[in-house]
Parts: sequence; C-alpha cells; structure tokens
Amino acid sequence: MDKYNQYYQIGKRWGIFCLCTLIVCGMQAQIYCSSSRGNDKNDGKTPHTAVRTIQHAFELGRDIRLKGGDTFYEQVNFKASADNPCTLRPYGDGMPRISGFRVVPKGKGLWKRGRFDEQNMWVEDRKGDIFRLDLWNKKLKGFTLTDVGSCDVGCIYSPSTDEIHGIRCGFRTPSDSIPKNLKGRQFSICLTNDYDFYQPWGTKKSGNDETLIMPDDRYLYVKYASGDLNKQELWLSSGKTGVSTCHTTLEGLRIEGWGIHGVGTGTHTNVRRCQIDIIGGSLFIGYSAGTRLGNGIEFYISSTARDCLCEENVISRTFDAAITIQGAGCAGAYAENIIFRKNTIRDCRQSLEFWLVNADKEYPSHFLSFRHCVAEDNVCYPTHSLYGREKDANNSQLLFYQTQTDISGLTIRHNTFIGGDTFLFECGKRCAAFADNTFICTPGQYLDRKSFQ
Repeated sequence: MDKYNQYYQIGKRWGIFCLCTLIVCGMQAQIYCSSSRGNDKNDGKTPHTAVRTIQHAFELGRDIRLKGGDTFYEQVNFKASADNPCTLRPYGDGMPRISGFRVVPKGKGLWKRGRFDEQNMWVEDRKGDIFRLDLWNKKLKGFTLTDVGSCDVGCIYSPSTDEIHGIRCGFRTPSDSIPKNLKGRQFSICLTNDYDFYQPWGTKKSGNDETLIMPDDRYLYVKYASGDLNKQELWLSSGKTGVSTCHTTLEGLRIEGWGIHGVGTGTHTNVRRCQIDIIGGSLFIGYSAGTRLGNGIEFYISSTARDCLCEENVISRTFDAAITIQGAGCAGAYAENIIFRKNTIRDCRQSLEFWLVNADKEYPSHFLSFRHCVAEDNVCYPTHSLYGREKDANNSQLLFYQTQTDISGLTIRHNTFIGGDTFLFECGKRCAAFADNTFICTPGQYLDRKSFQ
C-alpha cells in the first residue's frame, strides 16, 4: 500500500469513528450544565433546568452542554467508553471555562506579612517582605481544594495585568542547606525577587535515591517587597489535570489554570477549537531535581492508544509542551492515528513533543512505535520559558526523546515554526518523516539540531 492510500485509509477510519460518535450522541438527550444558574437537583434536560456541576451532568447523560461564559471550577475526571462516548461543548454565547485557579481576593487581609528568622521559621512582622497565605482558608474563591495534591501551586497569575509571576523556589533563604544533587538545577533557588514563591517540601530516601515528596498542604510563601499583596487579586493554579478522559470529544471550551496538564488522555479523544492557557508548574513528585509539570494536551501511551484528533485549538503559556504524544509503556504498546492539525501555539516551552519508552523489564529491547501519526498545518510561534526558567536545550519547537522509540511512523508536514530557542532537539537515531515545513528564523538565529547518541 503506498503512502497516499495509507493516509486515505487513516482518514476513512477516523471519519467513521467520528460519525459513530455523533450518531451515538445524537441518540442521547442533551444535558445542560450551568455553574451560574444551575442546580444539581434539576434534571438538566433544558437550559432552564440546567444542573450545576459537570460531574453530575455526566451521571445523567453523555451529550453535555456547558453554558457559554460560565466558569466551572472543577476537575473533569471521568471515563466514557467506546459504547457510550461523551461530548462536552457549549450552548449560548461565549466560551465555557474549566478552571483550576484558586482566587485570592484583594482587600480581605488573607496574606499575612512577615519574614524568616535565623532558624528559617516564618514570623509575623509588619515590615517584612515575605507574605504567607493559608491555602485552606475558606475565604479563598474559585477551585476548592479536595486533597493534599491539589494544594500544589503551579504558578501565580495576575488577571489585572495578564501576567504570570514568580519563580518557584526550592529554598527559603541562602542559609538553607542545598543538597548536591540540586545545585545548579532549576529548583535550587531562594526567595529573591517579587512574586518568587515557596512551599515547604521534603525528600524521601530509598537506597541511594532521594526523591521529592508532596509539599506541605497548608501555607504558601511569596516574596513581595513593593507593597502589600492584599491590595491586588491573584489567581493560583492548582496541582491537578483539568480534563482527564477518553472516548470523549471536547469542543469550544477554555481550559485554564491547571498545575499538571490541561487535557490528559490516552485514546479515542478529540479536542477541537478549544483554548488552553496557563498550564503547569506543579512539582513532579518522585523526581529529586524539582522537575515541574505542564503539557497543554498530553496523549499518554501506557498501552495502545489510537484514533485521536487535536484540531484548530489555541494553546498558550504551558510550562512544558503544547501538545505531546508520550509514555512509558509495555512492550508492544504503540500510538496510532493521532493527528495534530491546524493548531495555533504561542509561548509554550515546547510546541510539539514526542517520546515513548519501553518500561517492560521482561522485553527491554522492544521499541515502542508511532503508527500513522501526523502533525500538519500547525502554526507555532516562538517558544518561551515560563515562571522565570532560564533558556535550556529543551526549549524547542520540536522535542524528541527517541532512544527507545520507533518514530518512523510519525509525519511532520506543512507546519510553520516561527523563531524559538531551538527548532529541533533530538535524542537518538530514528527520525520522523519531515515534509514541506517552514522555519522562520529571527535575526541572529539559525536552525539548531542537537542529538545524543
């Protein structure tokens, strides 16, 4: 079968899947959901009897309509099935928001002013420049903490200036003891500049390994020497993935303020015409160097995943990749017919990322594979380091980890890549198929390919 027939068969199969999804959803009653006007005691059958939460809407049906302009401060975490797929799309005017932001209102005195003393203990001090916030204070608005993990703050965002503030610090003051394995890494910094923030953390040793454990679930410390933090409203992203699902179509939604990933999925998921913004920064628990999370849309491959479409989305300000296919899977796992098409990507650390690693110790030499996966017609603006991260090799338009991956089944074509720190960062010998891509260099920049054998 030649390549054109292969792509025809892929498109035909994907079209049949989408048609079946639409038919199944068409047979279901629409369930209306409004965070501003709904009530979970309603039946959800009309806009006037809308339910309030997405989770309850899922319990009533699979064709879920979210009221345009409403903000849903809840994590979407459910699993549909091939026999009973789900859709989430708007009704009415505007775009619904699925938000992980915790809102710290101004003028409520929720930030307490103080400093760290000689023993690195925080004490109240009206002249201090370290503000402390009780993350479990019931006067906070927005996303409600549900467990220790959700208290992990990814970033600080100012809605009045549309700015992401601060560096996440691993240490309070230089008098803290910095372990050797953290020296020189992104996490080995102290509270120095305005909006730098810190959460207490610790490590756990297992043999020779030392890994991070969950931050303290109570207090957040922020450096601010320029005034009183209580005079401004600030939003804190929460340590969760916004939408975790499969066999689902997401359309016309805004997903924002999540500290892990915007959308995390594995198989049979379509994401169309969505806006995904301000994602990541939470700690990757279990990694000693303070690695932080943040993919806009992550197709994670632990076993076989297939038939996904990511199309006409706008993805911006992610700590890690805008869109990625990745995973540590068993021998024989593969990614098949996952398509990225006509997306606009801005200010993300990477635009597109691809890697698969064989985690099966019984068959360590087996290469996991990409099959008929395509990234095409995407426009990717310059990559950008968020939250104060310095430039490094991973700030790339395209990032590959290929040491245990058969990547020959991945095609990258007709994309436009504009500027960025690095156009291509590659690990390993196996290459994807490139065709008719446009690379627009900014003054003083050149195409940069790095590889490690």
